Amino acid sequence: MDVGNPELTRDDEITTIKRRPPKRVNKAKERKKSLNYGEEYITNRGKTVAARSLGISCNQNTCKIRCKDKVSQDQRLVIPKVHWGLGQSRMRWDKIAKTVNVIAPKFWRTGTFRQKETSRVYTFTVNDEEVTVCKKFYLHILSIAETLPC
Repeated sequence: MDVGNPELTRDDEITTIKRRPPKRVNKAKERKKSLNYGEEYITNRGKTVAARSLGISCNQNTCKIRCKDKVSQDQRLVIPKVHWGLGQSRMRWDKIAKTVNVIAPKFWRTGTFRQKETSRVYTFTVNDEEVTVCKKFYLHILSIAETLPC
């Protein structure tokens, strides 16, 4: 109650709101979030890591599967956004595990060297349809390395 203003009554008192200190930004968490979403970030040592971008697809003249004909340019832009939009690395790895299928090889070479035991088929879901693509196209569209970090 304000003593200097006799017009104010006890009911007219202004409630005060406690000032909360501003939230501290945890730089490590921000870096990790940016890394998980494929965004640009700055490392501990000050190095800038570029955002994940659409890589160069396979050469249409040498690709046996003809990936460029199967997946349109618009779909090529959507696929990495969905992949990196998952956020968590475990979810991305699970999605990769579901889209890379291990099968028995279709062709065998004869000779004394060791036989190939497995082949991999790389697929994308485009318009609710499984589309088979080559390894180079798959890795470049998702902008990931051939080996996953453990």
